[in-house]
Amino acid sequence: SLVKVVKRRIRSEKPDTVHLCTTASLGLIKDYFIFRYAKSRGIRTVLHFHCGRIPEIFRNNNWETKLLKRVFKNTDIPVVMDNSSLLTLDRMSVQGAVYVPNPLSSFVSKMVSANEGNVERVDKRLLFVGHVVDIKGVYELVEACSRLSDVTLRMVGHVEDDVKSRLENIASAREGNWLCFTGGLSREETIKEMLAADALVAPSYIEGFPNVILEAMACGTPIIASGVGAIPEMLDNGKCGVVIKPRSADEICNAVEKLLSDKELKSSMAAKAKERVNNEYSISSVWDRLVNVWKG
Repeated sequence: SLVKVVKRRIRSEKPDTVHLCTTASLGLIKDYFIFRYAKSRGIRTVLHFHCGRIPEIFRNNNWETKLLKRVFKNTDIPVVMDNSSLLTLDRMSVQGAVYVPNPLSSFVSKMVSANEGNVERVDKRLLFVGHVVDIKGVYELVEACSRLSDVTLRMVGHVEDDVKSRLENIASAREGNWLCFTGGLSREETIKEMLAADALVAPSYIEGFPNVILEAMACGTPIIASGVGAIPEMLDNGKCGVVIKPRSADEICNAVEKLLSDKELKSSMAAKAKERVNNEYSISSVWDRLVNVWKG
């Protein structure tokens, strides 16, 4: 098992720190046993959350909450990727928590640099990127676009036949071939889609720290996104994109009309987003934060 493998590595390599990445849920079981073993050998432990569910876990107050509390007893430094999680841990008297965001992939940065001068923006083209499922807010998105007479929508990502059929039925309220499903695309093809879009729309119900937002920021693509997970912080609380409430076609409609009708606002938000992602979320910036965590 993974726990046995990690224990063997600890015995053979004698590290100063054990750093585990977790998405919580049942994964906390392995986290608990690994950390308990590490602490028995006097080794520092870092638990790095790759999800934004900590507030939800404590609100639920169920088996997952109890398990997380047991893991924390053997954790020296919890690492979170959003401030709401940081505040929750502070309220729950969990000591030593620090904030470290996910970085923008250097591979993505290189692809943006290689392609941005060769791709032209398409006026009024909206883009969705991700698995086309209900919790991503896709029904509200297509409903909103069906009310707008002059936008097109491209949906990049895997879509099940029944979901596609339902979305096409919603779209039929408006005439024309304005809705396009591309299916899954390569990373480079997706970056080109972002560079060509007038705006990226990410109306998810729940999120952690979505890479699609970082990538759109790097592309200088204006962003409309739900205020869930780390998204408000990523967009600097509305300075780098339009933050909306989830589960509302009206919110999406209003945000699209506001952003696409104001060229100055669109340009300003895109420029600020690009500057922010390169300054705050670069590999070098995030690496420095991690090194500080390991140094204690």
